Amino acid sequence: MSMSADDSPRSDIRSLRALFGPALVLLLLTGALWLLHHELKRFQLRDFLDSLAAMPSWRIWCAAALTAVSYVILMGYDLLGTRYISHPMSIPRVALASFLSFTVGNSFGMLLGGSTIRYRLYSAWGLSSIEIVKLVLLVDVTFWIGLFALAGVMFTTMPTSIPDRLHLPLASTLPIGVFCLTLATSYLVLCALRRKPVRIRHWDFHPPVFRLA
Repeated sequence: MSMSADDSPRSDIRSLRALFGPALVLLLLTGALWLLHHELKRFQLRDFLDSLAAMPSWRIWCAAALTAVSYVILMGYDLLGTRYISHPMSIPRVALASFLSFTVGNSFGMLLGGSTIRYRLYSAWGLSSIEIVKLVLLVDVTFWIGLFALAGVMFTTMPTSIPDRLHLPLASTLPIGVFCLTLATSYLVLCALRRKPVRIRHWDFHPPVFRLA
């Protein structure tokens, strides 16, 4: 069986690509463990166990329950994304993709963790590259719109003074709250009224229907 001269370099490139991903993950894991050791080296294991034992058991169980609930809520982002691209996806698969993406993304960043995991899983489950991009875009937009809405409500209903050391031309967070609420409301109005896609360079972004937004 013969092999052309061009096959060997291509095979080497594929081998390097296959090794790059695991090597990068190993490097990031090593760095994370080193940082964790650096931050915790002044503590002893006995201190941690004593502090844990001093806590009421109901607080520990509540913390674990709230952590589980938070990941169930985070699953809603990916559920909205699959509805947006009109792709039938089983809830267990969406839950797995969401859990792994947010868990790794919150540790290593969404670029190195969350988005990469979503691409690997969703592409294996039949989604095209453009569908995955749209899904991730909606996840990001939904997160930021929710953040703007929550910050807007908090800053307008309970405004706080801005420290002088920040040297900002604002006395309180009230104008920031109004701005955040304006952004969130404008997004909802856009989704309610505009049916034509919003073109950003070479990409066409179709706003989700108002109910999904």
